[in-house]
Amino acid sequence: MKFPKGLKVEACASREVGRYAMHGIKVEGDRAVATNGFVIAVVPVESEDGDDAHGQIVPAEAIKLARKVAGAKADAVVTVNGTVRAAGQELQAIDGEFPRYQACIPSVTAESHVMVTLDARLLSMLFDAIAGDDGAVTFCVSRKAGEPVVLVPNACNDSGGIGVVMPISYDSDGLRVSERVAWAQR
Repeated sequence: MKFPKGLKVEACASREVGRYAMHGIKVEGDRAVATNGFVIAVVPVESEDGDDAHGQIVPAEAIKLARKVAGAKADAVVTVNGTVRAAGQELQAIDGEFPRYQACIPSVTAESHVMVTLDARLLSMLFDAIAGDDGAVTFCVSRKAGEPVVLVPNACNDSGGIGVVMPISYDSDGLRVSERVAWAQR
């Protein structure tokens, strides 16, 4: 199986002792699913010849090992064929029942949802800057299309912080409209 280089589904796998089946990534056809009980990530994967991964729970550790060997510019390759092979190591698939997550994945369309495009790196910076001790922020999406998305600390946190993903950037050519902004689209 090829796990895409930029989509780190294993980051959402559980690390809690009592949630052993959720320590792995469930492979279902051409997608991989990870959850820790608080978030769910579903990403596309590509099967390789000889893979028999459908329905298997691949240890998150196997994908992490494969990424370490592959480096940042290549997909992580894990072979699943009864056992799991990654980076020259053999691991066992996780035995257990993965949660029934399907009902938690909404059907999203432009008609049913306000679409907001966010740059995850910029969003991460803002979370670090303003989230406070409780780690929560509130997204403020303008009702007016084309306005930036604003983040404020959780209502329980009165730090007075505010974060805005700026609609402009500065480079050697001067100010320009950024391609890495957060915009609400209606």
